[in-house]
Amino acid sequence: MDTVYEDDDDCEINLDEREEMVPLDTFIDEWQPGNPDQFMELPFTRTTGLQEDIGDTPISYFNALCNDELLSLLTRSTNEYGEREKATSRSAQSRARFWKPVSCSDIKLFFGLLFHMGFIKINRLSDYWKTDTFFNQPIFAKAMSRNTFLLILRMLCVNVGGTTSNCKIKPIIDYFNKRMLEIYYPTKAIVIDESMMLWRGRLRIRQYMKGKKNKYGLKFYALADQLGVVLKLHLYGGATDTLVGGTNHVKKVVKHLMDAYINAGHHLFMDNFYTSVDLVDELYYKDTYCTGTLRKMRKSNPKTVLNTKLKKGELCIQHKNNICVIKWMD
Repeated sequence: MDTVYEDDDDCEINLDEREEMVPLDTFIDEWQPGNPDQFMELPFTRTTGLQEDIGDTPISYFNALCNDELLSLLTRSTNEYGEREKATSRSAQSRARFWKPVSCSDIKLFFGLLFHMGFIKINRLSDYWKTDTFFNQPIFAKAMSRNTFLLILRMLCVNVGGTTSNCKIKPIIDYFNKRMLEIYYPTKAIVIDESMMLWRGRLRIRQYMKGKKNKYGLKFYALADQLGVVLKLHLYGGATDTLVGGTNHVKKVVKHLMDAYINAGHHLFMDNFYTSVDLVDELYYKDTYCTGTLRKMRKSNPKTVLNTKLKKGELCIQHKNNICVIKWMD
């Protein structure tokens, strides 16, 4: 599960926190050569998997995540936004002038049609409602008129108003994070990573990441478990992000994503963007075991490991209390 990055000397550095329960009187301040003499695994006793009986069909899983609370939120916000657009519409031909309030059932049906479109590929959206022999898909017209569908598509809204950069989407992210806590508990092994959602429009929180395929977009930090289930999301708002922005940004990200899963014996895997000796040490004392690759310039790195020149197949290992740093040459 580890991701390995090479340093300038073609050596690889890996930080692996040894699962050692060390009495306070045996703590040491200096790095020691080799592995620690004794270690034992942090206990993990949580019951993993689904915490609610939600059924075993695809629609039951959808209903578990997209429940009445979410549908009510979307219906309320969409109707509010639709009425506002209708009131401010100046053109007689504007589709917004034909807006009518929708119900939770309408929103759910709208999502159903969207999902079905994923199975039936047609170039233009309006062609799903054509009655021509080559395009005839009667289920769409039977379920909802084309104009109603296009109106909901235009007016669909999560939050009306707000002053922060992420206010338009924050309620649905908060809902997802809360709902996942209610219905699922992860495996012992969990991982933190980031993902870019392609976006080239005008948005203050748009990020640029040189090494990504999608260089411009919205940056999400995510916590997932060994099975690939996403547990928590955070949309990064840049330096002004009130939760994770500014000084100690990386530590804030890890602590924010992990706040519901510390003191439980989890094993957290991270890449070299997140891993540091200080963070690993701090998490260990919250009963969280960590493994990750380590950047050469991080503070508190053992200088002996960094400065040692290795030949192919050689290792250099040092430990201090509950942390072990390993460098090797492939």
